[in-house]
Parts: sequence; structure tokens; C-alpha cells
Amino acid sequence: MKRNDSPAEERRAIAYAIALMERRQVGAAIGINDKAGMQWSASGDGTQEDCVDDSSFLMVLQSNGLLRYHTVQGPLGEDNMLYGTLIGSWPYYTAIIKETQTGQRWAVDAWIGDTGTNPSITKLGDWYLKDAS
Repeated sequence: MKRNDSPAEERRAIAYAIALMERRQVGAAIGINDKAGMQWSASGDGTQEDCVDDSSFLMVLQSNGLLRYHTVQGPLGEDNMLYGTLIGSWPYYTAIIKETQTGQRWAVDAWIGDTGTNPSITKLGDWYLKDAS
């Protein structure tokens, strides 16, 4: 079945590509086997994936010319660090893509699933601390 050529379809493909890279390439090579959510006992463990890894995967896609409708932005988190701390929540980071036509920013967040599952791709304003970005 031929997929449509659109920003929404590209986001779907990004999610599949990140899951594939986690499962078959990078994750398998270095032994990443994360469970969903924060694993406090794994802090400092080199095989524990973190939020910045998704930004790296996105940079691989972009540098190989595989993104047509989005550009990769730096990981977001510092903007919300104080706010997250003040409301009693753990400050958190996510990878960001920006839709080139509309300027809409999207959070690419693999934290919600185990290694090798598709990350959530959510409008940035609806991600984590609603309207804090």
C-alpha cells in the first residue's frame, strides 16, 4: 500500500525508524533493553537509554537526507527545568522536530515505551508540562 506524502506520514515513519534503530542497530549493539519510564536503579548505567538518544537518532535521519518535512531541533528540557522543579515534577527532556511548512514543533518521546517500541510524537504544547514550552 502506498503511503501519502505528508508531514503526518513522515512523523509516523520517524517513529518506526527510531524503534527500528533501538531494536536492531544501536540498542542491540550496546545492549540497551530499557523498560518504559524512569528506571532509578539504572541511573548512570551506560546501557540505559536517555531522552537525548532520540535526538541522536533524529540527527542520523536528517544527516542522511531522510527528513523532508521536518528539521531536528535540540533536545528540550532546560526551558522547563525550573518550572518542572517548582511544581514538584522531575525535570525532563525530549527530542524535538519542527515541521518546516507550519513551524509546529513536535516532541519525540520514547520514554513511554520499552526499547524498540514506537516513540510518542506529540505537539510540543501538549507534551509533559502542558503549555510550559
